[in-house]
Amino acid sequence: MSEQYTVEQFFGQTLKKENARFSLTDQLIMLAFDDNYVDQSINLMLSIEKYHPYGVSFICASPNLKPENVEAILALKIGVQLNCYDYTPITDPGKWSPCTLYRLFAPWLFDNSIRKILYLDSDMICTGNFQELLDLEVPVMAMCSEISGNVSNTQEKTVRNLLPARLYCNAGVSLFNLDYLREHHTFHEIFTELNNMRQYIVFPDQDFLNVYFKDKITCLNPFYYNFQAYEVYGTKFFRRGLNRCKLIHFSVGKPWLYKSNPVYIRIYLEHSLYPPMIRRIQAVHRKSLLYSPIRIVRHWLSPLKKALSGKK
Repeated sequence: MSEQYTVEQFFGQTLKKENARFSLTDQLIMLAFDDNYVDQSINLMLSIEKYHPYGVSFICASPNLKPENVEAILALKIGVQLNCYDYTPITDPGKWSPCTLYRLFAPWLFDNSIRKILYLDSDMICTGNFQELLDLEVPVMAMCSEISGNVSNTQEKTVRNLLPARLYCNAGVSLFNLDYLREHHTFHEIFTELNNMRQYIVFPDQDFLNVYFKDKITCLNPFYYNFQAYEVYGTKFFRRGLNRCKLIHFSVGKPWLYKSNPVYIRIYLEHSLYPPMIRRIQAVHRKSLLYSPIRIVRHWLSPLKKALSGKK
């Protein structure tokens, strides 16, 4: 019999700490991030706590973090458990970071007493109460379909033929029935299948979940729970989406980068609550305004450059 891979072979836990407010009996939200996304993750957690002041705790999965970041996370006045891991790839993982893999292996990384968990990407902000999503019981997992249904050219070759584009889901919001996944699948199975697919997929977590569990995904409304504003910016659905969404996902146009759409920067700033992140976004917003003339010139030159190059 061939060797059975275990989660411990890949992820050696180096830290597991929780603050006094954390409770496993709360409804649990999972975040995965490294030192580069600590401020964004704290900002997201605080924005969620604003609309869910009771009964919600966060489980964070990270590579080893700087001591000051560990201290900042555990000092939050919301329930947080921080789990740090040393990642030791057994086979070639390509360019995948451990943060992209944590959600796939959550059933085996976390305690078996955790029956379900809601995973959120850190490049999001909460704008309303989504208690109905936290209360939702799903057979296997739930994700939001892409609003536009667009996938990249590379993905088209590898994913669209297996899954219609209109059903392709973004994994930035993923609700997992961990009991089901542990009962019907093993870490060895998921790792092996992921490794077999790695040459065909772009996003190891998102593409894999869409292909491998395509018949078992419950589709959620992206306008409520995973509003990727860039997909409908400039259309009548943009303002409607902002008015009804509970979670905004800045998957494109990161608001902490000054070259991003100033509208996204202002929206993120409006809902930010973490002082270091507020100061950072305010500085980015000022720099973005200075960059606006260059942005306008590039906007008008782009069609001309395409015309001169013969591209449609």
